Amino acid sequence: MSAALKKARKALNLEYGHKNFYFHDQFTKDNLDRSEILLLFAHFERFMQDLHQDILQAEEKALTVLEQEYEPGKKFSKNNEKFADADIFEDLAGFKAKRIKWQAEELNRKGIDVRAKYFRKLGIEWGTKTEILLVKQISDLRNTISHESAHELVPSQLVQKAEKVLLDVPHRCHAQAKKLHSQYFKIR
Repeated sequence: MSAALKKARKALNLEYGHKNFYFHDQFTKDNLDRSEILLLFAHFERFMQDLHQDILQAEEKALTVLEQEYEPGKKFSKNNEKFADADIFEDLAGFKAKRIKWQAEELNRKGIDVRAKYFRKLGIEWGTKTEILLVKQISDLRNTISHESAHELVPSQLVQKAEKVLLDVPHRCHAQAKKLHSQYFKIR
């Protein structure tokens, strides 16, 4: 065997030896777990926002629930300014669509507890307190990974729980919304 080949083998063994292989394996798995949490939660939030918009579209009186419940007495000046240019009488459908989108985005800025409580006011239960706490824990972890520590360790058990709860909650909410607003969801 040539000296160059021996040198190359030695370098590969040092770089990809048993201990280093284990380290690279763990590092890769941790990166995948973090990515999975970010993606799962992004899909969860988007689905819940879309469902919220559909519910508001199906039941117009629900548009006032967020304002009445979480900002009593406040006139939502941001909202009034945002839609001050809209000619409500000429484009009522456009105004309503913008209003629904704004309200869904506004709720998305709130904490998990507030969102779950809000959906409860609309007649839709996210799940048990344990499930809501788990979603909150996953949300906090997502925020930590995104904004504080990109190398935050994610326990494999939490990823498995996240896979389950971040699919179960939207599925359950969608099923309840279909029952409450069967005419609207039948069309869609």
